[in-house]
Amino acid sequence: MKRLLTLALGSAMAVFLATPASADTFIDLETSGSSGTAGGAFYLQGETGPSGTGIFPAFSRVQANNQEEGLSTTANILDNTSDNTHNFSILKSDLGVVTCSAAQALANQCVAGATYYEFHLDINEAGGGDEFLLLDDLEIWYSSVQNSTTYPVDGGTRVYDLSALNVSILMDYSLEAGSGKADMTVLIPTSLLAGATSTQWIYLYSSFGHLTSCPALGDNSTEDAKCTAGVDYHSSDGFEEWNFNATQGGTFVPDGGSTLGLLGLGMMTLGYVRRRFSKN
Repeated sequence: MKRLLTLALGSAMAVFLATPASADTFIDLETSGSSGTAGGAFYLQGETGPSGTGIFPAFSRVQANNQEEGLSTTANILDNTSDNTHNFSILKSDLGVVTCSAAQALANQCVAGATYYEFHLDINEAGGGDEFLLLDDLEIWYSSVQNSTTYPVDGGTRVYDLSALNVSILMDYSLEAGSGKADMTVLIPTSLLAGATSTQWIYLYSSFGHLTSCPALGDNSTEDAKCTAGVDYHSSDGFEEWNFNATQGGTFVPDGGSTLGLLGLGMMTLGYVRRRFSKN
């Protein structure tokens, strides 16, 4: 009897191990205010905090037709745009920390009391049915090497990998008003970077557009229904760019120097006005 039971359990285990992994899961952000979670990170449609290149810098820009991928580094690799002002690695100390409120937790946007690093994604897609885009992968790395010239990150440790979770994100560009405003906010648990020191470099890798049509899976009607029928999720227009909620006193240049330039202009104007009044 024991032998039969052992054989039966062994056969069952073999069947289990031979079974393919479960079908991919979509987080559907194609409606205003929608959200979802994967691997402890939260994905929120739209802008839940400051974003746009005029407020915080884009530190990763990606652009290519159909499919595209990029890494936050000045090295001209993958599909990074050739623009060091908007492609660079950041220090862990540059990242601001946000704490989830009870109201946000009630809206399923985060876990009450938990702390997160906040990233924003601004996508640029064509209209007329091409406003949709798929985020295939989001990875967070840290390394002692600044501006890695390779992917995977040189000397890097990967702490988050969306594709390894078999999850991807459906997005709709038309929900937000043009460029410079976040189409998605991502909250990454601070615990994931607990192993990184404040002086180590943080990298964000992202990949887009690897979904040609819906239904995409054919074996999971619940997931297929999340896709918008008759459209594809390729990249179809300008660059996609990432920025982040920054800590006060960070080491990065806020927006390519324009803020400092405006500040200088303001100081000059103030000095001129004071001189004019002092003569009267």
